[in-house]
Order: sequence, then structure tokens, then C-alpha cells
Amino acid sequence: QTGQMYNNLYALTHMVALGDVVEDLLQANQEIILSVNHSNKLVFLDANDFHTKAEIYPLNSPRYILQVSADKAYVSSLYYPNIYVIDLHTHSLIKTLHTDYPNTEHMAYLDGWVYVCNWDTASSLLYRINPLTDAMESIPLGVKASHDIVLDQLHRLWILSGNTYAGITSHLTLFDPASLQIVRQWTFDSHMD
Repeated sequence: QTGQMYNNLYALTHMVALGDVVEDLLQANQEIILSVNHSNKLVFLDANDFHTKAEIYPLNSPRYILQVSADKAYVSSLYYPNIYVIDLHTHSLIKTLHTDYPNTEHMAYLDGWVYVCNWDTASSLLYRINPLTDAMESIPLGVKASHDIVLDQLHRLWILSGNTYAGITSHLTLFDPASLQIVRQWTFDSHMD
């Protein structure tokens, strides 16, 4: 409100550093949940005073957080074939879902399903999870290394894939979850990531 910016506020408040590489945050249930990637943990802060309420440690390279119900969230994992299932009320790891390839990335919730990208250069899969049962299935995309996903007003998914540094051409895929079909794919020039 004052327009001032403060650095290292967590360390000043807690007398200890938060950790290495805060990758994502989610505000849920009067808490702020931070994914601290290189420190292998989730940190739960009180949304009102920012004091630490709990930590979940160790989680291998937690990446992105997606709330799937009032009491549950999924957390993707860089470098590991994991999706962590987190209880938001008890601040605990319920279970770990395992994927075919490492590097689970961005996720999206649409019409009762969670869609998870897989950035591994060998993977051409998109994962679909039923958050009520945590049952997971894979959907072939035909392109490798999906990493970003957004939904549009027509309830379709737009998926960005590729990794030019690893020699994987980038694509934009328009996917229809209702029919589980690819509507269209655009291929980028080989130097574009």
C-alpha cells in the first residue's frame, strides 16, 4: 500500500532464509503455499502475518502447485517422474503419483480433470488425472516435451511443447478434452523455443 518494496522479508521476519529457488506459490485456505524447488520443500505461510505454519520436506524438486479441491493439491516435480498429492489441511504428503518420464511441469484443471505436462525430451504424453481417485492416464500428443498449458473459454487446452536446447522442435497444440482429440498443431521454426 505504501509503494515500497522490501527484500528478504522472509529472512528478516523468521531469522532464517526461505530456501533456494521459490518456483511457485498458491494462496488457499488462508495460507500461502510456496514451492521451494532447489531446497526440496513446500512451505505453508499464514496469509495474514506470513509466519510459517508448516513445511513438507523432502520433496524432490517441487515445481508447480495446483489446488484440486478444498483440501488437496497436486505438485509437479522437476527432474523426477512424480506428482505429489498434498493434504492442504494437515500439511502432509498423501501419496506420490508416478509418471512414465521425469520433469512433470504445468498443470490445468478443467471439467473435473487435471491435465499435466511432461517436459522430458523423450515424452510425447499429456497426463490426465481424476482428482477424486488420483487415477491417472496418458494421452499421446505426437510432439515431445510439453511444458505449458492454459485453457480457453471454449474449454479447450492450449499446450506449448519443445526444448530447442535439446534439439526438440517447439509446437503449440490445441487439444479438445471432450473428444480427447488434437484440434490443430502449429510447428515453430527450429530456433524458436
